[in-house]
Amino acid sequence: MTILILSDVHGNWPALQAVLAAEPAVDQILCLGDLVNYGPQPVECVQWAMDTLSSDWLVQGNHDRAVARDESSRSSAAYQALAVATQQATLPLFTPQMKQFLAGLQPVQRFLLDSAVCQACHAVPSDPLYHYLTETSPVPLWESELNLAQVLDLTPAELFDACTRKHRLNLPRPDPTPDRGQETRQPEALT
Repeated sequence: MTILILSDVHGNWPALQAVLAAEPAVDQILCLGDLVNYGPQPVECVQWAMDTLSSDWLVQGNHDRAVARDESSRSSAAYQALAVATQQATLPLFTPQMKQFLAGLQPVQRFLLDSAVCQACHAVPSDPLYHYLTETSPVPLWESELNLAQVLDLTPAELFDACTRKHRLNLPRPDPTPDRGQETRQPEALT
């Protein structure tokens, strides 16, 4: 299965179109949030997501939540002014259905990929909307996020934690313990 992982589109409709054109032969698209803010065409990006993506393969980012609830995105200080300005400028453009769509997105999604139970979030398991680690964050912090996800029993088998702030996938060793009653969504595309 070929999966295209998108993240932090931020209203950049031409860039999203370019990525989709460059990768036309994918089986599934996983979108890790932040369709809106910063860029000038968030309405087009949200409409595309509403028309194209399965909600089981789409997570809410902090900017999606901010637009849906008309609240702060809690961006870092360096980006806060831009986030506020673009949110104020574009908020009136969203239909009530678009805001409801963004509000209904979940900050964490679990799904099956082959036989692996996977988890996707916009940031990190301990705070899936707002906390992030950088390339310079110590390895123990990255490991603590993976350990926390396992301690909280966020997934009963292999953990696939897509941390978009790092833009890399963290694949720990499989957990051989059986499912402990954790509900796992199985998207129709995989059944």
